[in-house]
Amino acid sequence: MPNKKRILLAEDEEHLLEAIKLNLELEGYKVSTATNGKKALQIFKEERFNLVILDVMMPEIDGFVVAETIRLENSEVPIMFLTAKNTNEDKIAGLKKGADDYLTKPFNLEELILRVNNLVKRGLKGETNKKTIVDLAIPNDTDPAVLEQFPVNFIEVHSLNEVAKSNLQERYQELVHAEKIIEDNIREFIPVLKQRRVEVAMREVPEKIKEIRQKALNSVFADEVQNMDQQSREVLEKIMDYMEKKYISVPMVMAKEILVNGGN
Repeated sequence: MPNKKRILLAEDEEHLLEAIKLNLELEGYKVSTATNGKKALQIFKEERFNLVILDVMMPEIDGFVVAETIRLENSEVPIMFLTAKNTNEDKIAGLKKGADDYLTKPFNLEELILRVNNLVKRGLKGETNKKTIVDLAIPNDTDPAVLEQFPVNFIEVHSLNEVAKSNLQERYQELVHAEKIIEDNIREFIPVLKQRRVEVAMREVPEKIKEIRQKALNSVFADEVQNMDQQSREVLEKIMDYMEKKYISVPMVMAKEILVNGGN
């Protein structure tokens, strides 16, 4: 079984820290956490990580200083900022400190997971010099200085809309396919259901016929039967046995014929 990829997560809001940690662990990552910058640096020096996620505004040492310190020791591990500081100046500062990605709060959890996965993959391939910018402003307002100073993977609103449309179309096709599977299964199930209903309804037929036979011999025609000689009784028994078998089998055969011919 492959080793789990390791992530260092530094965030001073404990409820947010635990929520992010849980979701990353569900994705298969091993997560070490810190609630301040000093602790984050201590943990980073003790272990090896595939990704570092930092809040900016943390007690003791802020995220920018943590990132800068990490970069003095390690130029390869990907760093992501996850912060409420969302001005262009903040983003430029974060990227200059050595961050590979910058995601502002509040954020979409699925987007965070996708970014984490991409950064870990890039880190494994050694692609740590490329930055990712997601500009959700309308119109796009990413500072030109960022685009000039860094090799970037630039994602803006129009691109996201196109991706969303493509995903929506794929989900629609999956829904149509699922509906067809359900319809086919229902179509195959209906004859089976009809046959089962007939079998349940006919299950009591043999017992009812036996009851009628016993009543005829022992009650309705008891006197007549008693007056018969032994040979006549044996003939009567044979006739009754024959009729009993036919009365049981004929309705079953007819019911199955009705089902085969599409009757209700």
